[in-house]
Amino acid sequence: MQQFARTLNKGPFLELGKKVRSELIEKLKQEGELSPKGTYICERCIKHAEARIVPKRKKNTIVAEMVQNIENGVIEEDELEMIMCAIGRRESLKVFDDSLVAGSIYKKDDMLKHFDPARYMSERNGPLLAFFKGLMQEGDFYQKEKAVVISSAVDSVYYLVNTKFVAPLAFAKSLLIYTKTGSKEGVNVASAASPSGSYTSILNWLKANSQEKIKIPDNSDVISFFDNNQVIGRKWRVKNDFKAESSVITSVAHMQPRSDIQRNIELAPSKWQSFHVQAKKDSLEKLKAQEILFEKEFSKLR
Repeated sequence: MQQFARTLNKGPFLELGKKVRSELIEKLKQEGELSPKGTYICERCIKHAEARIVPKRKKNTIVAEMVQNIENGVIEEDELEMIMCAIGRRESLKVFDDSLVAGSIYKKDDMLKHFDPARYMSERNGPLLAFFKGLMQEGDFYQKEKAVVISSAVDSVYYLVNTKFVAPLAFAKSLLIYTKTGSKEGVNVASAASPSGSYTSILNWLKANSQEKIKIPDNSDVISFFDNNQVIGRKWRVKNDFKAESSVITSVAHMQPRSDIQRNIELAPSKWQSFHVQAKKDSLEKLKAQEILFEKEFSKLR
């Protein structure tokens, strides 16, 4: 094609810049099909190049006119409500389908560590985001602080469409409330009118993302301790058959002693249950010494 552009051979030729579109000339130069110093090009090459150029999408004049009328206040409020309602009906199923995708994010074990509100929001329903962008007068839409607020607003709309939807940001807030207070009532209040998940969702998440279960050592002892604390709620009301609320908090601790006492033959039951008086006395003294040693060791951990 470069040769066609530089020389005049047999056949019809057109001069660049006069009868050839500038868009076509630039494309041919970018692809290396046309020399920067080329002056002429044949019509057959032009047709071949034009067939490979994707035509620009023309702006829909109806949409442009409607947008202009909305912004200029030409369309009345009742007409605008009809348009908004139609958009809502059109996007309802799409929002529901997306809520199934977004509603599974909170189950990921690395959600709290890598959750990005701006990225999360950019992946949600486009027309809905455009609506909030218009409300904000098209400001810095993806600013971190604003992204958190807008994500909460988007999640609320998703929750309207799907009442089983659990938003990752709202769930993280509910999880924080439970971590700080340990209150079931606090979680229930937080989830009463928001997509933050139920108390059961919190427990299931903690169970699924808790540390690995402690394995019982093969060659050592395990000493277990537990402590019960009873909490009684004070009520000053006096009425018939009144019962005070109470709860019991149980703390459990498992410890692995730094000793091999089970392998010590000198402390075996056969030694201190011996009928030989002196051997039994010596074995009991060794047991007493071990007991004192363990008391000192345990006192450091209290």
